[in-house]
Amino acid sequence: MMEEMDTSEITRKLASVRLIEAIDPIQGADAIELATVDGWRVIVRKTDGFQVGSKAVYFEIDSVLPLAPVYEERGLKRNSYERREWLPNGEGFRLRTAKIRGVLSQGLLLPYDGKNDIGHDLTEELGIIKWDPPAPVHLRGKQRGNFPQWARKSDETRCQNLKSQIREAFEMGLHFEVSIKLDGTSMTCAIRGDDFHICTRNNSMKTDQTGNAYVDTAKALNLEEKIRGLKRNLSFGGELLGPGIQANKEGLKDFQWFVFNIYDVDRQMFLSPEERLKICQSLGIWHVPIIHVGPLPSPNIDDLLIMAEGKSLNADMREGIVFKSLDGAFSFKAISNAWLQRHKE
Repeated sequence: MMEEMDTSEITRKLASVRLIEAIDPIQGADAIELATVDGWRVIVRKTDGFQVGSKAVYFEIDSVLPLAPVYEERGLKRNSYERREWLPNGEGFRLRTAKIRGVLSQGLLLPYDGKNDIGHDLTEELGIIKWDPPAPVHLRGKQRGNFPQWARKSDETRCQNLKSQIREAFEMGLHFEVSIKLDGTSMTCAIRGDDFHICTRNNSMKTDQTGNAYVDTAKALNLEEKIRGLKRNLSFGGELLGPGIQANKEGLKDFQWFVFNIYDVDRQMFLSPEERLKICQSLGIWHVPIIHVGPLPSPNIDDLLIMAEGKSLNADMREGIVFKSLDGAFSFKAISNAWLQRHKE
């Protein structure tokens, strides 16, 4: 019997203390070089003095950094090469994938002389937030309140942050469900007792409204009645796609909802892929496309990123893929670098 894998420390850290594993030259570049931290590669200035084995602060792509003072106060230096996207509300700038001198750079790396251990999360301390695109009008609607705490959000960790865990899973021979990551907006339908919620990523919506894509889709699919019929307290996480959502890359004529996880509220655990699929089939609900079931093809991050490339549901290029162990205990995502560059993410 396989030893149970410890995944208790896997959380999203937008800014954290990391160890520099390698520094490589960039052909034709005198002022910059390429640093490696975990599965990420980041272009840095030579004048910042990064060295293999030293600590640094790594800011992940899709991080929104506040305006400058907090960094100067902490003695952190801003590098000049990072790509900035100033937000309309003036809160800061978003870190995106960049290509400089033909080399891909993802994130921002700053010198660090603090005493915190490798892996220490600095996200809240530095005021870093995750970038989310502004919601179009038909997705806003009337809010009932915050996302219910008893339901479970899903925000898979990128494979670049899980090098050791992925290698461990490979060596243990764990089997995974691999599904296509659809580029839409998160929609959760959750029930506990008499309480039913239709949720965006962060909020629960009033169910007595019309003209809101989340609520209209849930009603069109008769989701409340279907989920209540299971007589279990469950939270269904899925991706809502269709007109006006993320440029509707799949070219759908109507809104469609694709389930990617089901959380058992009472047992406080995600259902296994097998049970999730059976429930979706019994309810007649769409499930995200599955492209592979079996052991990890490779423990190498670069190999998984290559595997992330390919066709989507209808589009010629997919955002990426999601790996979920068949026991429901370990999951992560691999985002296609080709997709990131095409869509300037």
